[in-house]
Amino acid sequence: MTAISPTVDRAAARNTSIAVAEARARVRLRRRHALVIGLRLAILVVFLGLWELGADYNIIDPFFFASPSGIWQQIWSWVTEGTSQGPLWLQIYVTLEETFLGFVIGAVGGIAAGII
Repeated sequence: MTAISPTVDRAAARNTSIAVAEARARVRLRRRHALVIGLRLAILVVFLGLWELGADYNIIDPFFFASPSGIWQQIWSWVTEGTSQGPLWLQIYVTLEETFLGFVIGAVGGIAAGII
């Protein structure tokens, strides 16, 4: 018959209890993460719902704060049909090109002014 020393039994029990505690902590962390994401989504839905109702019933001025559904319809129209100035993607490209060019001009001008 083989005898196992009491220190080995205690070490194995300690390792097991640590593993169980870590597993419980991971489960709690996952639940907390899911709760936070759920609350964020709920706040977003409530905010958009109140905004939509406020715009539909003229509680807020729809000229300044259009309804979220109206905004989405306009964006979808721009994506599928283009804007009055041409395709949306062309407008985005031109805007990004001008932004990059302005950044380069500003950086070069700033470096030149800093050296002088």
